[in-house]
Amino acid sequence: MKKFKVLTMSAILSITSLGLFPTEKANASVLNESGVNNTFLNNPVVASVSGSGWQTKGGIKARVSTSKDTFNNTERIYVNAERSGTGATVYYEVNILKNNGTEWTQTPDSGKSGTFTSKVHSLNFNNYGPGRYRVLLKVFSDSSKINWIGDWETTFFVS
Repeated sequence: MKKFKVLTMSAILSITSLGLFPTEKANASVLNESGVNNTFLNNPVVASVSGSGWQTKGGIKARVSTSKDTFNNTERIYVNAERSGTGATVYYEVNILKNNGTEWTQTPDSGKSGTFTSKVHSLNFNNYGPGRYRVLLKVFSDSSKINWIGDWETTFFVS
C-alpha cells in the first residue's frame, strides 16, 4: 500500500511539474494509516505533521506528535502520544512548554497523564498565544512517576 501511495504521489508531482494542470485550486487531504480519508478534528488519530519520530528509550518504542507545525492563535493544540507494540503497562505525562525568549515554561494545562495500555492517546490543550512551543512526553515504569524511562519531544508554533 505504501509503494502505491509513493508511486501515485510521484506521478502527480511529475505531472504538475510539467505545468499541464494548475495547482492553485489543489486540495490535499490527510490519510491515516488505514487509508481512510479524515480530518484531524473529526478523528485525531491521523498522520501527524510535527513529531519526534519513532524512538526507543529504555526498551519502549514511542513517539509524540501534533496535527500541525503551526497553529492559528484561536485553535486548540491536538497531540498524539503513541506507543508501538505491547508489553508491560507504562505511565506517561504530556507537558506543553512555551518559550518566553530565554527559557521554557510549562503552560497551565500541562501534566495530562495516563497509562499506555492502548497504542494511541489523543489529547488536546489550550492555546496560550503566539510563540514557539514544545510538547514533552515523559514515560515512567510506575504510577508514582519515580522510575523515569525517557522523554520524547517535538516543537510547534502558534501564529
